[in-house]
Amino acid sequence: MNKPQWHTFVGVFVVFSLAFLVFANTYHHAYHLDCGHAIVDNLAIRSLANIGQFFYDPHASSALASNIDYRPINLITYALNYAISGLDTWSWHLLQILLQGLFASYFFLFTRAWCQLPASGYSGNASAWWMLMPALIYVVHPTTSGVVNYLCARTSLLCGSFLIMGFYYYLSKPGAWRGYLVPLLYALALFTKVEAIAALAVFYFLDILKYQKISSPWRNLLEPLQQKSFYRRFSSFFLISLIYSVVRLLVLRDYNTASRSNLSALSYLFTQVTAWWFYLGKWFAPFKLIADDLTYPVFEHWWQPEVLFALWAWLAVFAVLIGIYRRFPGYFYLALAYIALLSPSSSILPLSEMVNEHRPYLPVAMASLIWLVPLGGLSQRLQISFNLRVLSALAVVSLLAILGTLTWERNKVYLTDLQYWEDVVKKAPSSRSHINFYLTLLAAGRREEAGEHLFQALKEAPYWHVVHTNVALWYKFKGEKNKAIEHYNLAVQYDVFTSDSHLWRGDFYLEEKNYQAALDDFLAAVPTQSNKIRAYRGIATAYAGLDNWQQTFAYTNLLHEIAPLEAEYSIVGISTPFFNADSSAPAGISYFNKLKAILPGREWIDINIKTLSNRIAKG
Repeated sequence: MNKPQWHTFVGVFVVFSLAFLVFANTYHHAYHLDCGHAIVDNLAIRSLANIGQFFYDPHASSALASNIDYRPINLITYALNYAISGLDTWSWHLLQILLQGLFASYFFLFTRAWCQLPASGYSGNASAWWMLMPALIYVVHPTTSGVVNYLCARTSLLCGSFLIMGFYYYLSKPGAWRGYLVPLLYALALFTKVEAIAALAVFYFLDILKYQKISSPWRNLLEPLQQKSFYRRFSSFFLISLIYSVVRLLVLRDYNTASRSNLSALSYLFTQVTAWWFYLGKWFAPFKLIADDLTYPVFEHWWQPEVLFALWAWLAVFAVLIGIYRRFPGYFYLALAYIALLSPSSSILPLSEMVNEHRPYLPVAMASLIWLVPLGGLSQRLQISFNLRVLSALAVVSLLAILGTLTWERNKVYLTDLQYWEDVVKKAPSSRSHINFYLTLLAAGRREEAGEHLFQALKEAPYWHVVHTNVALWYKFKGEKNKAIEHYNLAVQYDVFTSDSHLWRGDFYLEEKNYQAALDDFLAAVPTQSNKIRAYRGIATAYAGLDNWQQTFAYTNLLHEIAPLEAEYSIVGISTPFFNADSSAPAGISYFNKLKAILPGREWIDINIKTLSNRIAKG
């Protein structure tokens, strides 16, 4: 491969400039959806001292047990952002834009390296500027806007950037440093997002294009497995994959994160066969983009017309690619790479959403080369006139302007939670969108309007614990306690994967001074609850209500060990039951005397002891 020429640096500069231009209106956009538990409420990311913890503590990934995952490299970037600007989003979004520019720049370099492979069918004949076009389009394309705007989609940006860099360097001329760099990039991608495991297939395809003599697709797909040199080249990839798998299994051994879909793996796969076309369709027609789409149809059987048609279309595509294999084998492997990169979240690790705008970030970029690169080769072969070249350049510029404008407008949806959920409810109403819009409207003081969306969510998802918890809170606010406890009970009944419903019902029982019931709920929540602070605080308060000062102190101490500041602030609420009745005062005095051991020199402890002693004296 030739040394970088001046147009390489110009190309990278243009790509980064476009990234900063089209996303210039995103720096102060709000946190959305999973950002609440993964960033805003996640205490682990608030100190760089916790970086080591990210690699072994699953609780560091989220404040919700139901959303725990293993993504330590991503958490490191969160901690860095928090160290720079706290929860002020400007640095968070700046990094998103930088990653978008980084990905697109290496996408350009990869495209050029791929075209220079003899197996690509072009051997470098395509114009350098045409090879830049895929990256230029992708960096401003509206389908990437959600990934850049949504901070919890950083995993896709980060993982995609590591992998596209790895793909590029794998195609580069051999060198000692590249021999270490590519496996390192693969490892960083894996420790960012488990779906990166699919990149093994892409490296395999690139290995075929780089080292094998082109014959037939079936023979070429098997040839590397018969060569010792292949196993030497891939030994580091296999070792890294094994190490990661073992570490992930150990870290997440107590959590079922393999699937968040209620469908069988086969049903999910049948649905995804159609979704693969859906993602490609959005590339060509990037309209009606939806940030949280739960309305995509589910297909239970392979013989449903939509699934059959999607399968037929894939067979037709591969028939064409096999037909041109000897001349253009690279396109066959690009199509395989697209499907391989989507495969983990299409059957192996099903998610709750049938389609997700973050999922195809890297796969669609790879697939876009199938139709974009040939344009460059065609223009080179036809030796088109100067006037036609000018018209072609104007066409590309106008396309970039149109796509950039669409992206700029799409960015505005992410400005506030109200705009975000209003857009989702309008385009794809679902129980989740209604409940989130309800919470957003409630926070904005629009209670009557919020209630309509709450009960619409209940109508659409009568067995979802989150809905029942919010309905219970709604009735509690209105003073209808019987209806509130009815929905708290339903929430606990339907809460299969988390213990959040126990926490909410426990809080309700504390307010009602039903301390034994509250204690039972908080204790039931502890084993699967990542928010130990809330659980321990509730247990300590319930024991105080039962005059068990020893257990009150024990759980206060546990709380102090994991969050000293939070513990000290919580003592007012924890100790309140000791002040509710004169008979509880002796237990309260014992509790505060014991607190002196872990909170020495606190004047307010002596004041509370004196207050409780006076109550005993008066009694």
